[in-house]
Amino acid sequence: MEVQIISDEEAIGRCAWCRNQISDDIEVFAVGAKVRPGADLSDYEGKAIQLMIVSEDRFIPMVVTTDVSEARNDGNDVMFLVCSELCGKEMKCALERDKSLGDVFEGIQLFRD
Repeated sequence: MEVQIISDEEAIGRCAWCRNQISDDIEVFAVGAKVRPGADLSDYEGKAIQLMIVSEDRFIPMVVTTDVSEARNDGNDVMFLVCSELCGKEMKCALERDKSLGDVFEGIQLFRD
């Protein structure tokens, strides 16, 4: 997997799916995913990176969780911040399509923050 580190602002300041700006006064949602065994992201823990969604032919930002984070304790190796439940559902569908194409994700969940 080719990985590019990006700024935290790029990952959490805009919706990972539609890329609209996320302000402090709106409800946000998160999509969490577990990576398959053998997909090692340990060098990127706590960092924001770009992921290529092959089925959509586009990059999306994601945050790699740390060993001590609540997200990791809940079984999520990576998290995506989205601005709406609709964006979360669309992203989850795209990730599910890519899950069937490749070997990065083992499971994907949508959360309301």
